[in-house]
Amino acid sequence: MRTTARGRAVEILLAWRKIAAPPIIPQHDAPLWEKLSPSDRALAFDLIHGVIRWRNTLQCVTQSLLTRPFDRLDPHVQTLLLVGMYQLLMCDGIADYAAIDTTVELAKHYPPALRAGGLINAVLRAAQRLMLEIEDRGDLSADAFPLDYHRQVRLAKPVFPDPKADLPGHLAMAISHPLMLVRSMFTWMDVKTVVPVLIADNARPVIAVRADDPAYTPPAGLGLLAHKQKGYYLAIHGWSPALAREIALGFLSPQDPTSGKAAGMLACLLHGKSGPSAPVILDLCAGMGTKAMQLARLVPTGKLIAADIDEGKLEQLMIRAQQLQVTTVETRKSSMLTEKMKFDAVLVDVPCSNTGVLARRVQARWRWPSLDVPAMQKTQLALLTQAAEMAAPGGVMVYSTCSIDPAENNLLIDAFLASQTGKSWQKADEFKALPTHTDMASMNRDGGYACGLRRIG
Repeated sequence: MRTTARGRAVEILLAWRKIAAPPIIPQHDAPLWEKLSPSDRALAFDLIHGVIRWRNTLQCVTQSLLTRPFDRLDPHVQTLLLVGMYQLLMCDGIADYAAIDTTVELAKHYPPALRAGGLINAVLRAAQRLMLEIEDRGDLSADAFPLDYHRQVRLAKPVFPDPKADLPGHLAMAISHPLMLVRSMFTWMDVKTVVPVLIADNARPVIAVRADDPAYTPPAGLGLLAHKQKGYYLAIHGWSPALAREIALGFLSPQDPTSGKAAGMLACLLHGKSGPSAPVILDLCAGMGTKAMQLARLVPTGKLIAADIDEGKLEQLMIRAQQLQVTTVETRKSSMLTEKMKFDAVLVDVPCSNTGVLARRVQARWRWPSLDVPAMQKTQLALLTQAAEMAAPGGVMVYSTCSIDPAENNLLIDAFLASQTGKSWQKADEFKALPTHTDMASMNRDGGYACGLRRIG
């Protein structure tokens, strides 16, 4: 039983002891998944991601059905209850009896939970009775929580804080986000914007891919839906060997449309200025090289230096470059860069809070309250200043994040511009997006920010 999809999910989630330290999820090709069929592997990943996303909501509903504090239960019992509750409340394709019976059966394989089978069975059956119906989404209520933009689950009794008395507390529980994060979001945007963003964070994101060749036509049967942003597609049927082949052959690259804006903006700024026909470009925080490969294809006559502090990521970047037959990219460890080096264009995609990609990076929301935000902003400003020092006169630069916090985005750009005494930079372009995950897949995208700057002095 422990080698089934549900068993594997429980094994991973059992590592979650502190809310601020969510479990590491093994990659799709990890040995842990070898004995699972593709469908079972998909179920395991959905259970893991779903429980991590919905932790607050699941725990709140579970607590309403217990006579003792949830936190005092054995961790095995906690995990089994959360996995069973997620299947009952959020999974359309799983029958209630299957969710309950398999969870109770799993309890028999963990000695600490062996005697709790009756409790688990009673709580899950009570949850089955508590869930009245799935209905059209209405006003916020203590006895309902939203599944998506259009639907909500109506419960037989109020289990969440009253939204009229404690709106942040209600949203933290009913839409499963840390209370500190919800309160911060209210300083970034109004309530009419916050609620859709929180709902989007709980969506199952669709795999997005980029095609660099304008003439590319997806093979029939691949299940790709054209995104409204030209050159991007959504894999509406999920990952498949056929999609993996298209990526390995270089026809497609995994990337969200919002993520692709930064490199596209830099290429446009380069093409729009009178400068060298073979520009030298720096990707200052290249990571695994998604944006570097995109830039290399957008500016095929240029030379691109991809820099990062992680040599392992740079090795993976070069493997991908060879796979794509890109020969204009070189890697450089960040410590080897000096201010004497000058580039026609610099991309600086800085480390950030990930608040624009919480649906995709499910652990990030729980780590957010532990972030040293001032220290992170200091690092972001330092990287942007370093990038500016290496831009040649007349050069261009793009700063980007996958955050929706203005302090990491436009406010940080304002602070940078104010600090550049004697050196004249001006905004040339700006892009902002909030996370959007709806049933109209062609509109779906992550949240993020990009700002193009031109050096005029």
